[in-house]
Amino acid sequence: MLDEDIKVIVFGDYSDFYRYANNCCALGRFTTAFFIEQKKEIVVFKNEEFIRSLSHEISHALTVGRGLHKYPWFDEGLAEVLSTYHLDSLGQLNNEVLFLTDSLKIGARTTRGLKRFMNFERKEWDALTPNESYGMAWVLVNYLYQEDRILLTKILDGISRDVSPAETIASNGEKGIKDFVRSLKRHYRRNKYKLVKTRQKL
Repeated sequence: MLDEDIKVIVFGDYSDFYRYANNCCALGRFTTAFFIEQKKEIVVFKNEEFIRSLSHEISHALTVGRGLHKYPWFDEGLAEVLSTYHLDSLGQLNNEVLFLTDSLKIGARTTRGLKRFMNFERKEWDALTPNESYGMAWVLVNYLYQEDRILLTKILDGISRDVSPAETIASNGEKGIKDFVRSLKRHYRRNKYKLVKTRQKL
């Protein structure tokens, strides 16, 4: 996808954005941006989160055709994590926090529950609340990016060979997913994430 042109359409009025979205795609849930693979088109509503929304959809455009769509948590989580990084006025790369980790009750998550989440198909994913879907997806991929990039690379490689992320995690190390969940919880106990101001208003 990297060598193809992507068209970006930006709407300043949400009613115009909604009309376009409804006519082209009949979206089933509230959104402010989406990527249309067939048309190679990103459509975005210009609000306070415009840059992050655009970055999220660019991630989908760059990874289309690589099999990530089969695993909603990884596909959306990777897009959420990538959308948090930006260059400041000094050219330094900074990242922002999109979800209140305390509200996600990461410490109370069970290995069985997280394994089930990682195996959700799109229909099951769409039935979740934004916090339970995008929030938990961000939690998982953010942990991988911050703490275990080798495993993150293995997951991407596995997807290219039609091996699910859950299978790759399960085969990683002696205790696989149990060790993964323990390390995940330890990361969020040690690191307190604060929401960006625009998210605090939502």
